[in-house]
Amino acid sequence: MAECVFCDIGAGHIDRDLAVPASDRVYVLPALSQRPRNRFHTLVLPIAHVRNLQDADPCLLAEIMSIVARLTAAFPAKLGARGSFVFQNNVEPDDLPFHLHVHVVPRFDDDEFRTPDPYGVEEVPRRHRLAQARELRGLLA
Repeated sequence: MAECVFCDIGAGHIDRDLAVPASDRVYVLPALSQRPRNRFHTLVLPIAHVRNLQDADPCLLAEIMSIVARLTAAFPAKLGARGSFVFQNNVEPDDLPFHLHVHVVPRFDDDEFRTPDPYGVEEVPRRHRLAQARELRGLLA
């Protein structure tokens, strides 16, 4: 298998301070690229390498979706979000490497959310993602 950055993060080899353990098998991570009007875009991922939905065992899928549900329930109370947009791409077009992950994007009043996004996404500075990771730890505690 080609190197997988999400495996390295999940194992704590890199970006340990950004990865938030959600269970023994799943972690969450503030997305590197986020919509300016939808901060706290979060990824929910298995720690071990799993390529696609169909490769994950049903218990792991249930665990991932349970954590997604916890985030969608917490975002309104903690962030003032109106709701969430949840999505998952089962295979990236470039195909290498790929690691299963589910996106959870908080929705806010007047965020003009569209897909595709006419405003684009931007890389969020590390210091802001660290603050998001701290907040996510609190949301999942």
